[in-house]
Amino acid sequence: MHLSKKKVHIFYLLVDLLFISCSFFAPFILNNSYHLIVSKAGLFREYLLIFFLWGSILVFVLNNYVLYATDRSLSILSECWKVSKAVCFSSVAAALVIFALHLNLFSRFVFFMSVLLLSITLSFWRILKRLWIRKLILTGHLAKKVLIVGSGSMAQELIDEIRNCSYLGLTIAGLIDDNGKGEVCGLSVLGKTSDIE
Repeated sequence: MHLSKKKVHIFYLLVDLLFISCSFFAPFILNNSYHLIVSKAGLFREYLLIFFLWGSILVFVLNNYVLYATDRSLSILSECWKVSKAVCFSSVAAALVIFALHLNLFSRFVFFMSVLLLSITLSFWRILKRLWIRKLILTGHLAKKVLIVGSGSMAQELIDEIRNCSYLGLTIAGLIDDNGKGEVCGLSVLGKTSDIE
């Protein structure tokens, strides 16, 4: 069930590349520019160059925002915000290249629809991924067992936080405390720190 981090990283990248490609070419084809530009191969190559540059910058920024891994502490809204920032940053970079190279053939419709589709598709699949992972966590898969050292007020706060954030997938196995046995927040004190090797 558990995939290596590298395989997950590659899978996320491939899904992103699929949605990035669709987000670039769907508005391009809808704009009816396709027939005009394919007839002139040089113009089509310029479009492909801009799309490749834009997509490369976007993948680089998404990777810098650590969006090719699943950070359980990140909320769905936070992840979508990071995606939107990455799309905006890469879009500004692409717009600067288009402006600097005086590419008048590049339609504003294609550009803004690409930005919109990139934001929607890259966020939407990540929302679905988060919901699927949360479902797996709630059914007991991908859960991580934790052992809390101490039984004071800080331990009680930590227990409450773990219970309130079930999407983190943490299950408390028990507590370790040098003061002896007993219960804290319904959890057993399993032993002393000296008992752990």
